[in-house]
Amino acid sequence: MTVVVKKPEHQRERGRGRHGAMIVAIVALAIAAGAWFWLTRQSPQPQAGYGAPHGVIVIGIGAFIAAMIAQIRSMSVLEMLEALWDALVWLIALVFGGVIFALKAVWRWFLGLIGWD
Repeated sequence: MTVVVKKPEHQRERGRGRHGAMIVAIVALAIAAGAWFWLTRQSPQPQAGYGAPHGVIVIGIGAFIAAMIAQIRSMSVLEMLEALWDALVWLIALVFGGVIFALKAVWRWFLGLIGWD
């Protein structure tokens, strides 16, 4: 007796929507960062009407969060652990980079203080 099992045709491929979610996340984050940068460079003046930059920042960050949720939902447990590990390594590198930069600045200040710069 032979049993034939067919794969359902409507089943989507695993991880297919991941690239789209990441592209949306990167674009949304870039738009929010650009709006924030534009907002910080404006002179302080009273505005009449709606604050477009504030709305753009909120919408951009909301889209970023939604895209990240879509990205995480399409991941397996091992992929999520790998992403968490990568984030932890980048955070540690960022902290140590900041510490090294601060120590370098203190060292240059000290050398300038004693006249060896």
